[in-house]
Amino acid sequence: MFNRVVKHITCIKEKLNEITQHNRFLWDTLQPDIILRKNKKRIYEIPNIMTSSIFNDTYSEILSLINSKTNNLTNKLSDKDSIEIAETMCFRISQDPFSEYVFGAHINIRDKPNQLREQIDWIVKDVRSKYISQREKFNLNYMNQDSFRGVHRSGWQFVTDYMHILDSNNGVIMDTYLDRTFGWSSELLSKEGIIPYTSAWVGFIHHTANIEYSDYNCVNMINNKQFLQSLPTCVGLYVMSNYMKKWLSHKLKQLNYNILIEVLMHPTEIPKLIYTGKHHYNLINIGAWYRNPFTIYTIDTKYKKKALRGPRMDNYFPPSKIRITKADLLSGSNRGREAFCAISR
Repeated sequence: MFNRVVKHITCIKEKLNEITQHNRFLWDTLQPDIILRKNKKRIYEIPNIMTSSIFNDTYSEILSLINSKTNNLTNKLSDKDSIEIAETMCFRISQDPFSEYVFGAHINIRDKPNQLREQIDWIVKDVRSKYISQREKFNLNYMNQDSFRGVHRSGWQFVTDYMHILDSNNGVIMDTYLDRTFGWSSELLSKEGIIPYTSAWVGFIHHTANIEYSDYNCVNMINNKQFLQSLPTCVGLYVMSNYMKKWLSHKLKQLNYNILIEVLMHPTEIPKLIYTGKHHYNLINIGAWYRNPFTIYTIDTKYKKKALRGPRMDNYFPPSKIRITKADLLSGSNRGREAFCAISR
């Protein structure tokens, strides 16, 4: 075999050079993007600390070690055993053979073995935060995410525009609208090879678990095949309320995922001009999503009723030829809802 390699060394060099030139051409012309869109995705390994299984795997291993080394007479670990277990635990989490967490972990394992879950959880979160702060960058431009630019005043684009100071093509993928990605755009993005995500990613969830208002809800999202296949490389999720954090955390734990979830209250801007119409009061209906546009008609008030109509909001307003009276809405508990459904269809 060696003699054959020597004999054909010139041909081998030429072939390798040809491959190098071809790869350089592919890179310069963004051909890897085309490969991705054809679903020929390469799975990139993510650091051990950023995997969703790190907590459960470490807990199971360390609990087994503690039980195997506990003195049956005193029901307590020796210093030697607790140090050895602490070193193993900290290495599993941080991959650091001389971890800064070992001393504290050794004391806690020896004196508070019943708090093992809390110990592991604290170390995992601390190591993760340090890993993320070292990278500090997110990849926001792996696809165009300006889906609703100009639709809302101080809307989501108001937020994401500021995020671009953290943008890097080498950063962790940041999906700013998971409801879109694994909702109405799921089939297209799957066909184009964008999802499922196979490298480290974080994402924002805007919708709720309410299943009556729209099919694009969180219940359907967490059952989406592409979403489930993306979870192994997810390193963090953002939701818009404490309720959604609690709900999502429970659902993910049922799927054996311990993913970091943070609450972000939707930022907005403070207007420079304060309302000055002291003698011109109005009852104003603002927004559309998750609202019942007929509620304002049922309110008995002397003030003039108005509704702010923005881009892409036609479905939330009755056709101009339809006249809705208060009697229509109050004549039956479901009358308004039926009218709304008929108009929406």
